[in-house]
Amino acid sequence: MRIARLLAVSRKEVIQIRRDPRSLGMAFVIPMILLFLFGYALTLDVDNLQTIVYDQDRTAASRGFLAQFEASGYFRVAAIARNYSDVEWALDSGKAQVGLVIPGTSRVTWISVVRCPFRRCSTGATPTPRP
Repeated sequence: MRIARLLAVSRKEVIQIRRDPRSLGMAFVIPMILLFLFGYALTLDVDNLQTIVYDQDRTAASRGFLAQFEASGYFRVAAIARNYSDVEWALDSGKAQVGLVIPGTSRVTWISVVRCPFRRCSTGATPTPRP
């Protein structure tokens, strides 16, 4: 683009802004409003996920783990499954968004996360939970 052409476009825009000064204000105000709305209204935090739990272990350690799991605020235990097919049904039907299976006789050191035998299942259908 040549300089003469650039100056002509700039001159035209200055004339337009002189005719309607509100357009300049809107050019700065509307993006600020959108920035504010998207900054506070749009959140990608995942919390309060409806979870179905199948606890095969049923020990004090697994109940303590489940209590800490629910206390995190990210998960809400919606149901306790009696078998694995209940977990699959809840995930397939949309009654739960996450399934947690704690295997029987796990004897896990709760500090170690490297070799955790727990199984987490999720549908992955929605990136954010339903209200």
